[in-house]
Formats: sequence, structure tokens, C-alpha cells
Amino acid sequence: MSMADPKFVDVDDYIKQLPNNVQEILQNIRKIVKDASSDIKEEIAYDMPTYKLNDELVLHFAAFKNHIGLYGITLGEFQEELEPLLAHRGTIQLKYSEPIPYDLVKSLVEARVKQLLNK
Repeated sequence: MSMADPKFVDVDDYIKQLPNNVQEILQNIRKIVKDASSDIKEEIAYDMPTYKLNDELVLHFAAFKNHIGLYGITLGEFQEELEPLLAHRGTIQLKYSEPIPYDLVKSLVEARVKQLLNK
């Protein structure tokens, strides 16, 4: 399936197919991202919710059986805090069995938005 023909119509469509507890987490992450800048655009890319600012990636997220994956995050100053959450290739995994670090997600998103605005 190509990016031009996604499985999901939009982010609401993606989220509604998940269990309620996962929906709540994704809605919280979605709000964090959208609150970071009114110019952030939301779309589906690679069959995942995707957020861009000025056509540059802020992040993608995806829900899996045991975790939520965050993609496209620049680790930078957050390397130490993210170390326990890192999977292969810089993917951040937020496990359902642990408290979701919303403050850290917010810091990551705000840092990425600042980086993009200062380009």
C-alpha cells in the first residue's frame, strides 16, 4: 500500500480502531503535539499519524500490542532520559505497562518545533 492510498482516512480513523486505553494515550500525545504550534499539520503517512511543521517532520506515532512507538524524534539533549525507552534505530517505545512520560513527550515535541522554527 502506498502513501497515496493509506489504510486510514485520517488520524481519528486510526485512533478509533484501537482499544479505549490506547485511544486515550494517543489522544493525549496528539494534543501535546498540536498544542506545540498552531501551524502543525496532521496527516496519515506510512499508515501512521504524522505531524509536520512547514513540511518538515515533527513526529510519527503508531500503536502496537505492548507499546506506542514514536518515530522521527531527534534525541539530542534528551539522550540520557530516553535511553530506557529506546528501541532499534532510535525508535522510542512507550510501554503500556509503565506510566506514559507525557512531560518528556512534551519536551521532545517542543524542542523539535523550536528546532524547525529556527531553521
